[in-house]
Amino acid sequence: MPGKIIIIHGLNNNMEAFFPLRDKLRSLGLEAEVLCLPGHGSDRKEALNYETALEYFDQNIRKLINGPYSVIAFSQGGLYMQLWLEKFQAPMPQAQVLLAPALFIRHLGKLSVIMSKLPSFAFILSPMPLRLRRYSYLNIWEYRTLFNKAKVFQKITTPMKVPTMILVDPKDELVEAQKMKAELEKRSSGAQVELYERPYLKGRRPGKYHILFHPDYFKPDDWDKFISKIVDFLKDR
Repeated sequence: MPGKIIIIHGLNNNMEAFFPLRDKLRSLGLEAEVLCLPGHGSDRKEALNYETALEYFDQNIRKLINGPYSVIAFSQGGLYMQLWLEKFQAPMPQAQVLLAPALFIRHLGKLSVIMSKLPSFAFILSPMPLRLRRYSYLNIWEYRTLFNKAKVFQKITTPMKVPTMILVDPKDELVEAQKMKAELEKRSSGAQVELYERPYLKGRRPGKYHILFHPDYFKPDDWDKFISKIVDFLKDR
């Protein structure tokens, strides 16, 4: 059994957006909790820079670890988890499933240059759907923190620390899915990377392919199949 399952949301998600996933796991008899990322609770500036954000992440996740556990992490949450596993001596999860993890970001170099030229207090309206987002806009420094974390991860050449399954839509608007798959396989990372296609998403708003955690972005039978794939992986570890 996977023990407690800690669910980690992504950049600018509200925790409620992950309650359908949490509740689905609970309906299967599993213990599941959602972790609040730094900067998404009462103090947005917890995520002011990479180092500070990771310290707060460490504090938050340790509060939820009270025995064997596994992790399901989305987007920036998956990135946080990998950097935490590299830096901190703490109980390791039995396994992890990363959903569209922001490990390899499309046009990372160009975006980093653009963000470095903009004032840190500037902001960009969030494209995240209203019911899934924490804030209506993101500050430039929040994007810088994300990009800096991705650069740190890409310098790591060692295998994944724990058994890992990665699910990502090949049409993901943020994550460079094919590059991530190729790079992790080249590292002999031990990660099982699967490109998860949802051809039925045609016609939805931009950003739809990155949202790989909510039942509204799956057909009902495919959502059940998706959850079964995750649970089977975690139970086998």
